[in-house]
Amino acid sequence: MKKILTDSDDFETIIRTGAAYVDKTELLEKIGPCSYSIFVRPPRFGKSLNMSMIKSFFEMNYADPANKSKPKELFQNLQIMKNKEFCEKYMGEYPVISISLKSVRGKTFEEALKAFTEIIIDLYKSFADVLYSSPKLNREYDYYTLDFFAKLDIENLDWTNPHTISSIVLGINKSLEVLTYLLFKAFGKHTIVLIDDFDEPLRDAAAYGYYENMREVTSGMGNAVLKTNSNLQSGILTCSVLVALDYGIDHLSVYETDYEYYSTMFGFTYEETEELLKRLNLDSHTEDVIEWYGGYNFANNKMVCPESLLKFCADVLTSPDPVTFEPKNYRIDAEEKEIIKYSLQNNDYLFSECLQNLLDGDSYQTNISVLSKYYPINKEMNPFWAFDLLFFRGFLTLVKTASKTGNDYVVIPNKEVLDFFGLTTKEIFNATKLNWKEKALAFKEALFNNDKDKVQTLINELLINFVSVRDTAYESFYQEFLTSVLSVTIAPDHEELLSKSENGLGFAYTIINNTIESKVAIIEYKKAEKGETFKKICAEALKQIDEKQHSHKYEQKDYSICKYGITFSGKTCWVAMP
Repeated sequence: MKKILTDSDDFETIIRTGAAYVDKTELLEKIGPCSYSIFVRPPRFGKSLNMSMIKSFFEMNYADPANKSKPKELFQNLQIMKNKEFCEKYMGEYPVISISLKSVRGKTFEEALKAFTEIIIDLYKSFADVLYSSPKLNREYDYYTLDFFAKLDIENLDWTNPHTISSIVLGINKSLEVLTYLLFKAFGKHTIVLIDDFDEPLRDAAAYGYYENMREVTSGMGNAVLKTNSNLQSGILTCSVLVALDYGIDHLSVYETDYEYYSTMFGFTYEETEELLKRLNLDSHTEDVIEWYGGYNFANNKMVCPESLLKFCADVLTSPDPVTFEPKNYRIDAEEKEIIKYSLQNNDYLFSECLQNLLDGDSYQTNISVLSKYYPINKEMNPFWAFDLLFFRGFLTLVKTASKTGNDYVVIPNKEVLDFFGLTTKEIFNATKLNWKEKALAFKEALFNNDKDKVQTLINELLINFVSVRDTAYESFYQEFLTSVLSVTIAPDHEELLSKSENGLGFAYTIINNTIESKVAIIEYKKAEKGETFKKICAEALKQIDEKQHSHKYEQKDYSICKYGITFSGKTCWVAMP
């Protein structure tokens, strides 16, 4: 059985451990050794692994430049080796500087700058032995910057001293440029520079108010190493948001998801997904995987999110019952939750209607701008910037671009994204939201009191006042919504809320019971398709409660049982009882 690595984006580790790998080495031929490129892709689409692969292929053996055994061993069974001329000419030929800025986070500029400095220190230390032992470097002049970072004691710096901050910023600005100079002097070869997650430092910077300070650090470093640098062989950046334009780094070629030539190089195509699942003997899950993690459209190529797919495969392979294992949500990013919360709670009518159409499974016509900076996610934010963020973070995908208007048509790609909306909704409904708790308590009381009309009225009020959380594409979203509303009302000592829990011979969508008063309310949800009547669908829901014996154990305990069949369609809800 193939090993699945979900916690590593290091190419060498994946290859040496024999872990499952989808061959993307065609990218090496496409970029060549002289690329000046920015690849813009949503998070979780394999950017870091591709950058690691590029490093592993082109990086020279610093101790023995003629020895290319390491890259030959790593790539021996991969597609790139079929191009013998390319491999002979470029494999293991260049110094490579590779850093990721993913960890540059912090609530203050000083905190983030310290994280940035640690990355540069680690980089310099990785080259220290090679450079210090080179007879071609001038000990008096060339060692200055090398010593500055390779021997810097970060813990003993005074991060409150403006002079210290200024020195560190200046040092980072010149760090990569100077390192390319030192490598050229030591080996007589130009350097390939790879900067992964180039936009990440700006996420917290925008959120916590130090955007311009961090912009000065990252743009200074990027411009110094990538512009007019005679020691540069190639420069490649990856990002989710195209902040490089805001930095003035506008001389690199930009490749977004709609650029055909590189469209399948990040993420898995449907064909690659099917082949991987077949290799893992998981091909019975193909349809579910596509529905949950696919749906992305990169230049008319249907793509699957690789991180979610691999985590799903790892979970299935370790599950006691792989055949019945169901897909789940693997999105956990806290900042992405803030974007969703902003979107769900925004009061702009037009924005809410647009978001509602997306949640209903429809496309939305917009004009996705080239988002060149991060914005703080707050009430002052232009609500339609949220659509841009949702798109660039992988919550929306492009369907088509209208040829006459130039407008883009976007959709929510899959069930994982919809589920992420549902989970975030649960966080919004909590006991501190007193206005919602009041309605939720009334809703629970009406359920226990057989008050069908009040139940229907309250659900519709909740939907009207919180329109963005409805989803007419999937019944489960309604279930998530109403369960989250009820969850704020539960008295844990004598009340229990069950959601999709085994009961009788099947699954009840929502059950709430009161052990003191011996009451239980059982709710079955249905979505009415076009042409179907509410009355008919509600009757089917009630029939399902009886057929699957959802109330059986409560009948044995002589509970007062309230059964509800609830049907949704568009903006309308209908409630029926036996």
